Amino acid sequence: MPPANTLGAHQQYLDIWAKAAGAERGIRVRTSNPIAMRQRLYSARAAERRANQKIFPPDNILHGASYYDNYTIKCEQDACVIFPSTIEIEGVEEL
Repeated sequence: MPPANTLGAHQQYLDIWAKAAGAERGIRVRTSNPIAMRQRLYSARAAERRANQKIFPPDNILHGASYYDNYTIKCEQDACVIFPSTIEIEGVEEL
């Protein structure tokens, strides 16, 4: 079993993140404990950030970041919903 702070320890949750990234509108993960699932998904994303800080040089956009940073997790009664976070900009005006 890989150490808890490595990417290998979080592989099943990184696989879930990858499925969410591959789905246009996101995914729903059924689970009996959505709060624990959300925490594990957050931990996997944090482990990827730590790994990317070592892998990518400081001038790279992924240095210290995760590919999944632009995703949101919403807990439901029996599931976690993972979807892309997008904010619609309706306009910009000068003050």
